Amino acid sequence: MAKRTHVGKVIWTLLIILVVLLLAAEIALRFIVGRQFEHSVAQQAQESGISEPADPKISFGWHPLLLSVITKNVSHVDLTTPDTLNISWPGSPGDAPNIKGQPEAHVILSDVDISDSQQPVAQHMETNTTLSGDYLRAVLQKNMAGETSQEDYATAVLRSIIHVTAVTTNAQDNTMNIEFTDGAASLTLRPSAVNGDLNLETVNSSFFGINLSDNINQAISRVLSQGTKSKDRNLTIQDAKITDGGLELLITGDNVNLNQIATSTSAH
Repeated sequence: MAKRTHVGKVIWTLLIILVVLLLAAEIALRFIVGRQFEHSVAQQAQESGISEPADPKISFGWHPLLLSVITKNVSHVDLTTPDTLNISWPGSPGDAPNIKGQPEAHVILSDVDISDSQQPVAQHMETNTTLSGDYLRAVLQKNMAGETSQEDYATAVLRSIIHVTAVTTNAQDNTMNIEFTDGAASLTLRPSAVNGDLNLETVNSSFFGINLSDNINQAISRVLSQGTKSKDRNLTIQDAKITDGGLELLITGDNVNLNQIATSTSAH
């Protein structure tokens, strides 16, 4: 009887040691993989012009990472990247601003294939981000300023006169107002997601205080919506709405190459 008790104690001791070793390996693996994600995010931030980016928040949930060593698949990643935006306005109001960094984003990745560590692919991705009025103003003005040659003098003069003065949002009626040249003209837009793209409905437009016709509003809506169509069909906009913080977007994608998405986002 004493011998059986001794054998039982040995077995229990071995099991406890095994569990402790597995837990230690799981913790170590989470730390290593987490640091790899942090390094990747930091590198992308530095490429977009941010010298000392803050660390992202990373969670793998209750899904064990030890299995990913065998399966080469990480089943769940919850990632929050910090707001690294830095916007400056050199030169005249009509010049293009300098935009560095990215807005804060909450990203959920499912079934990430890590068989190729240089090209990880997520079977599904959900990204939630909010674009502030200041950021929207900077992006709009940068797109309007563009590149102008010396021969295109008339366009250069026009662009120097017409510039984005402010972008304000109204969460109550789900609209954002774009003001041009200190109020000389304005657009009131209502965003929505239509067929995976961002749709911008022109609710109102005015020029020197005079409201323009519905036909003009509809024409503006068509032009704006054409310009916001996604070029990457792996990504779709599932929801777009105005909140107190700005324009909130829910973007989803399947079979998403994480490196390509990061590169295209940083470039934008």
